[in-house]
Order: sequence, then structure tokens, then C-alpha cells
Amino acid sequence: SRRSPLGRAGRWILAGAAAAAIVVGGVAIGSNLGPDTVREEVLEASDLQQHTVDLPAGGTAEVATSRGRDAAVVTLNGLPAPPEGSVYQMWRVPADGSNPVSAGVMTGEEVSGAKATELTDIDPYSAVALTVEPDGGSPTPTMPILAVIPFAA
Repeated sequence: SRRSPLGRAGRWILAGAAAAAIVVGGVAIGSNLGPDTVREEVLEASDLQQHTVDLPAGGTAEVATSRGRDAAVVTLNGLPAPPEGSVYQMWRVPADGSNPVSAGVMTGEEVSGAKATELTDIDPYSAVALTVEPDGGSPTPTMPILAVIPFAA
């Protein structure tokens, strides 16, 4: 067997450089394959529907939906912070009238400015609702419901 002029350390450096080139190339190629967030998928969808709803508590909710992508993005703008010791909780509202399903909670810090919530698997739902709940959220909505934000305009 002949010895390589690079030596053992040189071969390791060359192998590492080749592996790095493959990884960098894969990332560069992968980033051009298409949208990588629900927001991008919805906003690039051919069936995109968008509308804005004024919220009674103040601020607005911008809704972007794509039934083809089975996804929605709800962006809350200018919503005042919830009362001390409380959070906002978003609920998926089933089209069949069954009980709402939690889509997560948001603190006052999270709703300052603009807060986007990406929702997938929206097919059985017609809207999202917003309530004020105790810190940590609730298993069911506490009345009154602040707003019902429909997916369709």
C-alpha cells in the first residue's frame, strides 16, 4: 500500500471539509424547496383568504387562511395586556358546535405589538375565539368570550 502525500491528519481535514460541503449544500438546496413555516405556506397558497376583525378589547385580528393547506395564521395587533394574573387564551371553534379546543395561551408580553398564531388542521373548525383566563389557562373557556374570529370573511 502506498502512503498518501497528505498524511493521516491531512486526510481527516479533507474528509471534514467534504462533509461540511455536503451539509452546506444540502441546507442551501433545502432552503429553496419551498415554504418552511405555516405562515409562509398559507400566504403563498393559491386559495389564500385574508380579512381583519376589530377586537372589542382593542386592537385587531388579521386572519389568513388556506383550506387547501388546512391552515390559518391569526395575528393579533394592538391588543392590550390582559389583567394582572391573567392570560389570553385562544380557542378553536368547531364547525359542528361541539366544545372549543384550546389553541394556546398568550401573556401580556406576548401580545404587545403583534402576535401571530399558526394553526394547522383547521378543517373541522370555523373560527377561533379569544377569552381571558387565569394564569396558565383553563380547560374550557371562561365567559364572556372577548371575540370570535371567523376563518372566512
